[in-house]
Amino acid sequence: MKKMEKALVVMTLLVAVMMTGATIATMQANQNQNSNGNRGNTMNSNMGAAMSASDMEFATMAAQGGIAEVQMAQLAQQKATGKDIQKYAKQMIKDHTKANNNLMKIAAKKQMTLPTTPNAEQMQMMSQLQQASGAEFDRMYIQMAGIDSHQKMQGLFQSEISGGTDADLKSFASKTLPTVQKHLRMAQEMTNAGMTGGNMNMSGGSMNSNMGGNMNGNMNSNNRNRNSNSNRNTNSNGNTNNSNR
Repeated sequence: MKKMEKALVVMTLLVAVMMTGATIATMQANQNQNSNGNRGNTMNSNMGAAMSASDMEFATMAAQGGIAEVQMAQLAQQKATGKDIQKYAKQMIKDHTKANNNLMKIAAKKQMTLPTTPNAEQMQMMSQLQQASGAEFDRMYIQMAGIDSHQKMQGLFQSEISGGTDADLKSFASKTLPTVQKHLRMAQEMTNAGMTGGNMNMSGGSMNSNMGGNMNGNMNSNNRNRNSNSNRNTNSNGNTNNSNR
């Protein structure tokens, strides 16, 4: 009887020890899970805190602007009549596609979701270009996509460089800004060249008209003066001869 009682006591102790061990293991597992969860929350919180509202706005507007430039350039490849315009549009597609891809890599790294379509204002520009044709399309494309849009993009990138807080986005802005400025200069030069050419032609026409008019007028006037002087001399000589007779 005593042996059985001792055996029961031993078994009871073993069960207690096993239960205690299981409880401790469960508690440790829960602690590890909570710790990992807190670490994940802390990492997400830190990423959100690092991306300021101005950085997010820059990334959003840069993405929309880049996509709009590519789409307007693709339209210009189809509708532009000037070879220089088509060449410019081809360069826009190449450069802005590269910049867009670089921005998307940064967004993926930071778990950001960026727009994949232009904004409402840019869509309105696209609509206006779609309705234009010929020389009017060329003029509108260079003004809207070449000058107006790149002036806005230039200001946007300069603001990120000077006031942004995200190192990757600031680096992207610094590397891309020279390309934006190059596109702007190219568009301005094409516009100025067209305007200057028109002024030169008009000036040349005025010069030819003035020169032709003045020369013809002076020649006619001189001829009239010569005829008048000749007639006067003839009459005078005739009178003199009559008098001598």
